[in-house]
Amino acid sequence: MSVSLSRLEDLSYRKNDDQLRYSAFLKANYNFSESTTLSFWGTGYTREKGTFIYWKDLGNALIPPDTDLGQSVKSDRTIMGINLKHIYNEKLYISFIPSVYISYWKDQSEGNNKSSSRLYRSELRANYNHSENANIVSGIEFQHNDIGSTIFGNRIANTIGMFSQLDYKIITPLNLSFGLRFDNTKLENLKSEYSFSPKLGINYKYDENTYVRASIGKGFRSPSLAEAFTSTTTSGVTVKPNPNLKSETSYSMEVGVNHNFYNVVSFDLAIFNNEFFDMIEPGFDPADGQLFFNNLTRARIQGVDINTTTSIIPQHLTMNLGYNYLWAIDVDKNISLKYRPKQNAILGLNYSNNIFETGFDFRYMSRVEKIDNELVDLGLVPDGNERVDIIVLDVRLGVNLFSQNIPGRIFLNVTNLFNYYYVELIGNIAPIRNFSLSAEFIF
Repeated sequence: MSVSLSRLEDLSYRKNDDQLRYSAFLKANYNFSESTTLSFWGTGYTREKGTFIYWKDLGNALIPPDTDLGQSVKSDRTIMGINLKHIYNEKLYISFIPSVYISYWKDQSEGNNKSSSRLYRSELRANYNHSENANIVSGIEFQHNDIGSTIFGNRIANTIGMFSQLDYKIITPLNLSFGLRFDNTKLENLKSEYSFSPKLGINYKYDENTYVRASIGKGFRSPSLAEAFTSTTTSGVTVKPNPNLKSETSYSMEVGVNHNFYNVVSFDLAIFNNEFFDMIEPGFDPADGQLFFNNLTRARIQGVDINTTTSIIPQHLTMNLGYNYLWAIDVDKNISLKYRPKQNAILGLNYSNNIFETGFDFRYMSRVEKIDNELVDLGLVPDGNERVDIIVLDVRLGVNLFSQNIPGRIFLNVTNLFNYYYVELIGNIAPIRNFSLSAEFIF
């Protein structure tokens, strides 16, 4: 059995953005016999957090609008479940995994919103090891969502899914993975929707240092109760329901290669393409200026992802480099999808010896091309169009006391070293420069 309790108090770098949270975690295992085991797990928290949705204006970037001052959101969330596993023989075992997620929150906005929800989920899964080269995982799951809310109404949603996946080693260097999933979902009084989602993956070991992979598959996502039925006003923004919202489907393809150069440099390259139909995105209705969730007829997200890890001085100095180029567009309108930067890059350098550890992490993200301009044009978020490229540097310096037979570590961390001002969400200054000293000791 393992148990943890924690208390977090954060005064925040922004006004009215403080929070106080208590959380707990429990996991316990019990063996009925060598072939039957039971695991129980549960986690949850209770929290009160100030309301900060967007800034007052650019000159008061760390202060919310006057109407939000003094407001907060009280929330309680708990999730718990069990995993009952029975091994029939060396080839077959079955798992039964029921769980429940309970959520409650209440705010102090003009709508005095509150919500209580329960999500029940059960899964029955079988793992069959047919041979040394073939393994099959199959199962069925059921979800029931029950919500009572001032902004969603009293709603229920039911989902049933069935799935099966075969992993098969055709020849020694070639592995094949094939899966098929069926989903049927029913939201309240909306029309029931279903989908068959196949996928195929191939992994080929070219030599001891090179792996090639490829995959193709279909995805399915039904709208959430919040996306279909939300009706509220918060901080001047009105959200209306859209009972005509449909499920979105997608088709994804990826090709990648991983190569190890002389056990010094690990290089991974992936090229991907995702095609979306009826993609669910938030937007504004030009007829009344209200926010709602709607289906884009067609969307496409393509890109290239590169990651390398280099051992400059083995066991002492390593470098990580990652780069992602993303091309995300609304195909029908030929415009960029909102809040998706084209370029992301990270660079990390870490050095350690027996006592000292130091390093830095550099992050770059190109300026987002498209946002919800209606929030700015309607005057809801003053100066909301202000945004720049993101250039952030974090550094750290630590002492590893384990090398001196003392069970602990001490670290000095500086995040956003150059105090660079940027936004990741409209009207929200990201964390400013921060110093922290952390100490960890094991008794």
